[in-house]
This record gives sequence, structure tokens and C-alpha cells, in this order.
Amino acid sequence: MQERERTETTRPGTNPQGPYLRKKTKFKELPSRKAELFARIKRTSKYYFQGLDDNGKQITFPVESIQQGLYTFRLNHNNYQLQDLTFYVKDGEGRFLKLN
Repeated sequence: MQERERTETTRPGTNPQGPYLRKKTKFKELPSRKAELFARIKRTSKYYFQGLDDNGKQITFPVESIQQGLYTFRLNHNNYQLQDLTFYVKDGEGRFLKLN
């Protein structure tokens, strides 16, 4: 991790050693976090069969894009409505967290 220095300036007359003495403090930067949006097609959707592999298991697709309109979400080279999908976020450690 990188360390950066932060300087604070005190008001005149508040520091007995001088009016603008700078106090240096160090803090550590948090590592950057990346999250990706994924979705599965719900069983209640008429497009459910499009989200199954050859063995009949559900596939979790990355969301390719989000657009305005009725079929807002693009995944699996198709467009889907909000009510057809269950959303997940994949965190930096590879875990899927359900959103809705």
C-alpha cells in the first residue's frame, strides 16, 4: 500500500509554537475495490430456457450493457426486462452477492 502525508494548518493564535505550524500525519490508502454486475434469468421468465447450460443448470451472465427502454439489460447477446432477471455483484474475491 502507498502511504501519503496529510498536512493540517492551524489557525493563527491557536498553536503556541507559531501561527501556521503544520502538523504532519500519515494514513494508509485502502486498496481499490472492483465490483462486477451479473444476472441470472428467473424461473418465472418466459426466457428462462435461454439461461440454462446443456445440463440444465442456470448460468450466471455478466451484464454487457444497460440501456433506456423496455428491455433495459443486455446479457447473453439478448435484451431483458428487469422483472426477468436476478442480479448479483461479484466482489474482488470472486464471491457472488445477491442484490434483489
